[in-house]
Amino acid sequence: MTVAQEKYHHGRSPAGWASSVIAILGSIVGTVGFFMDINWTVVFVGFALLILAPIVGGTLLKDGRTCTVAQVEQAGRTLVVKRYNLKNAFHFLERCWRPSRAWHSWREGHRLLFFGLATPRPLALIEERIGPLRRRAFLVNAFCPGLSLLQCLDADQAPPDEVAREIVSVFATLHRLRISHGDLKATNLLWHEGRLVVIDLDAVVQHRSARSYERAWRRDRARLLRNWPESSALYRWLDNSLPALANQALAAIKKEAFHLPWVSPRYRSRAARCAC
Repeated sequence: MTVAQEKYHHGRSPAGWASSVIAILGSIVGTVGFFMDINWTVVFVGFALLILAPIVGGTLLKDGRTCTVAQVEQAGRTLVVKRYNLKNAFHFLERCWRPSRAWHSWREGHRLLFFGLATPRPLALIEERIGPLRRRAFLVNAFCPGLSLLQCLDADQAPPDEVAREIVSVFATLHRLRISHGDLKATNLLWHEGRLVVIDLDAVVQHRSARSYERAWRRDRARLLRNWPESSALYRWLDNSLPALANQALAAIKKEAFHLPWVSPRYRSRAARCAC
């Protein structure tokens, strides 16, 4: 038995109508609060309703305790709205005095674009505040329709040449700039139009010191490799192609030093002691 899927004209689905009603209500509440001798509580309620409207009218992608993500259509464009939630009062006290996670993702998105790396373009940043104290925050990004590496790569073989070259290039650039991701799951790497697109930039950091970057890259590298079995061909290819850890590179250099004809026996014995 085939069930016909009901289709709606753009913006005329039940969710779309609900979104429109919430947006109108938010505008009315905000306007009333502004003319009531600027009652900021009422103004903020209206503002929150305006922000909620596109989320209600969109497709919910994630509904977690720390963040809510929705895909929305606005003026013919597909956008992703990410709301950073506060779990409880203690979480509020921990976050209120620091830059919001939305601000951090906004900054790192522009950083990656500046260095020529592909990531959805940040379009808007909104923060709810009580004076200088931050509450919830919202980030609006362009939508990327690509497939994750987990979906488009076969664990039983190495990536196609085009994908392989892009993976090597992106990670070489990140390694050179000392940029770590912080949550390098395969689902946070999308393949779209010949580019490897990096998403979910909440924990991205550009490190000042090589030591801190080495620790972060060790975790990133291990997290990415955990997406596939160690015995798989793709795991082995990634392990050989991703930038090596500092201690692995140093061990390789010392190993090569034993086979150089001009290396003195004294240095060889010293390198052997260091390698132990």
